Amino acid sequence: MTQSQIVRIPPGAINEVNDAVIAGTPVGTQGTGGALVTQSSTAGQLGQWADIDIGFLIFNPDLGTLFGGEYQYVQLDPLATDSPPIAVGTLMYFLGNPDDFVVSETVSSGNEAGYVVSAVWTAGNYAWIYRYGQPSAKTPLPIT
Repeated sequence: MTQSQIVRIPPGAINEVNDAVIAGTPVGTQGTGGALVTQSSTAGQLGQWADIDIGFLIFNPDLGTLFGGEYQYVQLDPLATDSPPIAVGTLMYFLGNPDDFVVSETVSSGNEAGYVVSAVWTAGNYAWIYRYGQPSAKTPLPIT
């Protein structure tokens, strides 16, 4: 199966994403017996990032304010505990190899991934994290 590199931005609020399957698009299962694994039709989305301008960013303000910037689609460590839930704004770290796009609260110097934006994120599920923004500054004088 080929994997599309097209990023699927959810039709709803980006801070409500908690996908059990990559991009929430199941296409069937693979495996036998008790080892069945749900496959995604958009598995190539894992690890992809999107630079979203604030004018195009759809989020639920009741769950926190988001800003324009770079968001990345990652998986929460399947062994993470859901109680208490990970708070919005928590800095997450890549667990092991950053190219696996699995994140954890476990501090790993130099492996910072980004900040949690989803208010509910179940262990092993997929969601967007905030990597960095597009800062702007006001200054009375031109910068030379």
